Amino acid sequence: GEGFIVINDGKIDIHTVGKGITASWEAEEDAKTETTTDDPNPYLTINGGTIKVTTTATPYEKTLEDGTEVSCSPEGLESKSDLTINGGKITLRTPDDAINAAISITINGGEIDIVSTQNDAIDSNGTLTINGGTVYATGGSGAETAFDSDMYPFVVNGGTIFGVGGSNTTSPSNNSKANVVVWYGSFQKDSTITVKDSAGKKVLSYKIEGNGESVIFSSE
Repeated sequence: GEGFIVINDGKIDIHTVGKGITASWEAEEDAKTETTTDDPNPYLTINGGTIKVTTTATPYEKTLEDGTEVSCSPEGLESKSDLTINGGKITLRTPDDAINAAISITINGGEIDIVSTQNDAIDSNGTLTINGGTVYATGGSGAETAFDSDMYPFVVNGGTIFGVGGSNTTSPSNNSKANVVVWYGSFQKDSTITVKDSAGKKVLSYKIEGNGESVIFSSE
């Protein structure tokens, strides 16, 4: 459907070939028309609940012989404007972006565990802000990574984040209030990465589900 999506609670378990949950619109009927006052605001807000999404298709974009452009983007959560997560337990396993938004992504809370096998775990075409919650994000390798906000600010103000992906990971903005560590190396699928504090006490331990060239970490 076209328009906004708000999830406040409940249990959602989706297994699909294409997109899981997407707040969208019809570009031909909305964005490209002369009148935009009646256009929907396709935002996605999650305030709570247990959400599990698995998508299975191979992402593609191609042009048919008649000039028609077709594509398949098996993303987990998608918004054509802003995407906000305030709470909930979210588990995503996707070939394409696990979380994607056209304008901004803001994470204020929740327990988020996401893996993209062929693309970015979290991909914002605008700003990316994490203020709280716990985020485990595994992206692809090379240009695909755990956190991607193109050339827009990636701000980390709080919470715990742990990301593994390609070497092209977006570095947090200097405006971030939290300390963030970015470590480059070579990590094999099914490896366990453990983070310890200065006293040798384990902060977290995570078994990664894909190969990677970088780790990004922040915790209070």
